Amino acid sequence: MKKLVALFAIALALAPMLQPQTPGQNACISRCLAASEQDSPDLQRQEIVILEKEAARAIQLGDAAFFRRVYSDDF
Repeated sequence: MKKLVALFAIALALAPMLQPQTPGQNACISRCLAASEQDSPDLQRQEIVILEKEAARAIQLGDAAFFRRVYSDDF
């Protein structure tokens, strides 16, 4: 019985991974990729410099919220 419940819980946890992407999601992904390709190198460099300055400031202040906001997508 416990094995059946564990198997059912695993199946429920993995079920969202089996759903295909909707056309709306595909369109959103396409827009994001197209927008990132159009960014100029100067704009990208400026964004990186700003991000580095914000990170240095967050380290000085011990601000963990900055790192959660910036790195949350990666983890």
